[in-house]
Amino acid sequence: MIVVLGGGPAGLAAATVLARAGRAVTVHEAGTYPRHRVCGEFLSPDAGPVLASIGIDDLPERLGAPTISSVRVTSSRGGRRLAESGFKLDAPGWGVSRFDFDRALAEHARRTGVEVRERSRVGAPAGFAESGGSPGGTEALIVATGRGVRTADDARATDAGNWVGVKVHVRDVAIPGVTELHCIDGAYAGMNEVSCDGERVVNVCALVRMHAWDRAGRTPGGLWRMFAAESPAFAARWAVARPVEGSEAAVAGFGFHARGAVTGGRAIVVGDAAALTAPVSGAGQAAALASGVAAAGVVLDEGERAVRVWESRFRAQFHRRLAVGGLLQRVMLTPSAASIAIRMIGASGRASSWLYRATRGGW
Repeated sequence: MIVVLGGGPAGLAAATVLARAGRAVTVHEAGTYPRHRVCGEFLSPDAGPVLASIGIDDLPERLGAPTISSVRVTSSRGGRRLAESGFKLDAPGWGVSRFDFDRALAEHARRTGVEVRERSRVGAPAGFAESGGSPGGTEALIVATGRGVRTADDARATDAGNWVGVKVHVRDVAIPGVTELHCIDGAYAGMNEVSCDGERVVNVCALVRMHAWDRAGRTPGGLWRMFAAESPAFAARWAVARPVEGSEAAVAGFGFHARGAVTGGRAIVVGDAAALTAPVSGAGQAAALASGVAAAGVVLDEGERAVRVWESRFRAQFHRRLAVGGLLQRVMLTPSAASIAIRMIGASGRASSWLYRATRGGW
């Protein structure tokens, strides 16, 4: 038996690969499907081959996901737009809500033979390491528990607790085929169309440093008002937006330090639990899927050596994209630096293509 802790994209992708190879797999998911999650809800085109590898390459089409082929970025401060630019993506992606996406991945995993247990919690990874084995004597443990603090070392990391994420779906905002990114001091908000439960809406998702969250009064409503006051482009969208009741979600107390691809020397770690991809790159969901599939391949191929092999494999495949995404994020959170970067990217198609490739990669 292989145990997977966490039923998001990374955990479900890993479980599906293992089940398709004939292994017995149980996924323990603390929540339920479907539910709203804090996420930019852009599915990068490099997710296509990963979805194909688990047998659902047509998933965006089946979910009615709108195609997104371009990006528009603004930087503003004090109600004044400092810079704006747009560019085409190297290949189109999709707008897929986590409400739909996680549910579809879980249903597919179950069809392949994975036992997916909702509202199920197993002892923390630290407990697994201390006990010298996995829950129930299983042969392998894959940790896919997301962005939350994982160990005491996480809590001591310099950026732990410094970030807040807030998301809501809205109606009546028309931005077909484009992802918009609105940058202000200490925060940015992405907007793009998504399919959710049979409806086309726009996802609005913000990443906020704690000092900006304090400035906004520490409430989602205050945050959106702050964005509207700081960014004319965001204000124009928000003025006509009608929030979808029940779509709100928020998370706090997380950081972007890389926490490592193993824990306790005995468990494989994937997705955001290993390292949180900077949302500004638009690669988070695809990277989570890719890490899950790659880790499952290591478990199948390497047996008892899997943990040691995965640690080096994860570093080789994901270190560069995480580093570039983190640097881009730091730039976009400072209006003056963001303005320079936006103008440079807008002036050169090569710059946007380089950023796209540098924040992605083979899996």
